[in-house]
Amino acid sequence: MIKPATPVLDGVRAGLRPLLPSDRDAVRSLLLEPEVARWWPADTPGHPEAEIYDGGDEWPSFGWAIVEAGSDPLIGILLVEETIEPQYRCAGIDLSLTTRAQSRGLGPEAIGLAIAWLCAERGHHRITIDPDAGNARAIRAYEKVGFEPVGVMRAYSTLPTGEHRDGLFMELIRVPPNPG
Repeated sequence: MIKPATPVLDGVRAGLRPLLPSDRDAVRSLLLEPEVARWWPADTPGHPEAEIYDGGDEWPSFGWAIVEAGSDPLIGILLVEETIEPQYRCAGIDLSLTTRAQSRGLGPEAIGLAIAWLCAERGHHRITIDPDAGNARAIRAYEKVGFEPVGVMRAYSTLPTGEHRDGLFMELIRVPPNPG
């Protein structure tokens, strides 16, 4: 898959910039924060750090660093997985936000920037996200942007301890009206 050039997207309070090799330590620190790691433990298969920095070509398709407007230090990551087959074109996103940046509206603003770009520039009409079903804060943030629950995915993830967790499949649809 050809990865698109990742643009800089500026919002009022949050922005997105390409992830850089120099962000690796900040990404690792973010993903090890207890409030972040409780939803996506670092030793879980499919964890993004290795895929972002060690040449993974399956997931994510590309990603951004989330920053506060007018600032450069990473406060989160927003990752995108694209399906580009014309009949099934869609994008899935995932994000993690540092604990100090949570509950300030920065996540929903960053997601809104990504969605606008994914629809306008990449031609997507359907965006999905799949938080842990118990992550009420994340689910509220996604609903603020317009995501709607589709269904619960039972035993969706398996933690290193063997515990299974449910996931909530959510989607946002931006389909132009049908002519006629």
